Amino acid sequence: MSKVHDWSKLCDDLLRSILEGLNTTKDFHRASSVCSNWYTISRTCKRPINLFPWQILFKENSTLLFVPEENKNHEIQHPGIDFSDRYVLTSCSNWLLMIDYNVDFFLINVFTRERINLPSIESSIIGLGQAHFVEPTDIISAKKQACLWIDETTKDYVVAWSYNQYHLFINKKGDDSWSSLEDTKCVYIACNKDYKLYVYTLYSCIKIFDISSDSPEEIVEENPYRNHPFRFRQFSQPWEHYWKQRVAVTSFGEVLMIVSLKGLENKRLFYIYKMNLEKSNWERVDSLGGEMLIFGHGVTIRAPMKDISSLGIKSDSIFFSGEDLWPGSYPYNPNTQLYCGVFDLTTSTITWSKPLDVSFLKISWFVPA
Repeated sequence: MSKVHDWSKLCDDLLRSILEGLNTTKDFHRASSVCSNWYTISRTCKRPINLFPWQILFKENSTLLFVPEENKNHEIQHPGIDFSDRYVLTSCSNWLLMIDYNVDFFLINVFTRERINLPSIESSIIGLGQAHFVEPTDIISAKKQACLWIDETTKDYVVAWSYNQYHLFINKKGDDSWSSLEDTKCVYIACNKDYKLYVYTLYSCIKIFDISSDSPEEIVEENPYRNHPFRFRQFSQPWEHYWKQRVAVTSFGEVLMIVSLKGLENKRLFYIYKMNLEKSNWERVDSLGGEMLIFGHGVTIRAPMKDISSLGIKSDSIFFSGEDLWPGSYPYNPNTQLYCGVFDLTTSTITWSKPLDVSFLKISWFVPA
C-alpha cells in the first residue's frame, strides 16, 4: 500500500542537499518555487555557479524564459497580470519592477510570482504641482529611468524613478510614501548593493547618494566624479553621435559611462568610458574588466566560468535590446521591442537573437539570482 508524502515537510538538511545537488539555474529556481518552505530553504543554499543572462519574453499573461544552458524556453503563467498594459522598467535578481498607466508600481518575482505593491506616488507628483496623472507617453519615454536593488533573502529593496528628468523619487521597504531628492535633475540612474544611488545629472556630472538611512544624503568629499563632468562630444569624431548613454557601476565600485552610438553602419556600436582617478579625466576603455553588462541595468555582471560562444555569452560583452540601438542598426526591421543581441567588445561583433513571433509583446535580458 503506497503512502502519500508531504514533500513540503522534508527535513531541512535533506532538502538543502537536494537543492544544492541541482546542476542548472533553471532547475534550482523551479525547485525553489514548489512551496514556501522550499523557497525559504533555497535562500540558504549554495547556488549553481554558472549564472547566465537569460532572455525573458512577455505575452499578455505569461513570461517565456530562454535558458542558455539548455537552449530551451520555459513558460511561466502570471494569472492576474496583464503585461500588455504594464511596462517593465527594470529588473534585479528574480524581480521585475513594473508600472502601469495609473503610475502604480509593484515588484513581481518571475519564478514564485510573489508580488510586492509599492505605495502610491500620486500625492508626491501632485505635491510638485503636476497633474493627477502621468501621460502614457511620459511613462514610455521615461521607462528606462528607473533602478531597482533587492535582497533575495530579506526582500529589502530600494526603487528610484525619475519623472521627466526634473524629479527623482525613491522608495524603500518599510516606507509608506516616496521621498523626493530636491534639486537633482536626473538623466540616468543606477543603484548597487551598497545602497548607493548614482545619478547622472542634466549638468553632465555624477552625484552619489547614500540611501541606507531614512533620508538620502549626498556623498560629496568621497565622490571623485562630482566635479568632473562627462560630455561625450569632447571625445567624439564628426561622424560619431550618441543615441543613448547610461551610467553603470562595476562590482568593484567603479563608475562607467556606456554610450550607444548612431549612424555608424557597420562600425562599433558601444563605447565605454572610465575615469582615470590619477589624472581626474574620463578615458575610453575597451574592456569591462572581464565582466558583462546589460545596457541600462546599471551594474555589471560577473562573467560565467563557461562561455556560450554560440549565443555571444562571454566576458566583456554588452547585452542590449532593440530600443537601445539607433534604428537601422539591426539586420531585420520588425518591432524593435522584439529582438535583442550581444555586442562583443573584444571583436566588435554582434550575436543577434532570432526574430520572434508577433504574439510576443517584448523581449528583454534578465539575470536570475
